Amino acid sequence: MHGAQFETDAYALVHTIPGAIPGVVNAHTGAEDGGNDGQAYPTQAHMRVVLLEQLYGGTFSLENSVWPSWRAWLETAQYPTDAHVQFLSELIRMNGSTTDARFFLEHPVAWDREHGRKFRASVFSLTYCPYSRAAKARLSALQANFSIVEADEIGSSGQVTSFKSLLKLVTGHPTFPKVLLNTKVLLDEDGLLVGMLRDAGALPNVM
Repeated sequence: MHGAQFETDAYALVHTIPGAIPGVVNAHTGAEDGGNDGQAYPTQAHMRVVLLEQLYGGTFSLENSVWPSWRAWLETAQYPTDAHVQFLSELIRMNGSTTDARFFLEHPVAWDREHGRKFRASVFSLTYCPYSRAAKARLSALQANFSIVEADEIGSSGQVTSFKSLLKLVTGHPTFPKVLLNTKVLLDEDGLLVGMLRDAGALPNVM
């Protein structure tokens, strides 16, 4: 499959699945997770799923990818009218079929849950940052199951700066570390870390 085919397949999905077009309400029966129901997408959370998929799948690139365009959307808060098609096209490209994109449109709640289970806990860290080291030590002490992305090891100094900027945009969180549970950004001011890790399935059952 090539780029034009991804887009063609994405357009076919949005015109055949009720509620797939933002602003066009799905006349479903009202069952829970009955479809996208005309909601706007992609959101920051949807972009985080794509980012994590690419980082852990070894396919992430700051250039020659969707990220220059998506970064501009986030920076300006102005999305093109076909942003939803571009997002679906990327899901199709990443998975080599329309299966995941269709799942997203037909069962968005289950899609979020499924991808959340896949990633559990992720820490975006800086190797030289004492707060990052403390967060990793705390998670290790809790025997949490977590993955680490060292932002300052992503590439050249220019790429590191660009990646840090992208992380700020997709998480809405300017400082490090950035801890994601099931792709949701965790801020632990309320002291709920242990409970949230357990709910995310990132702690051993004995905890």
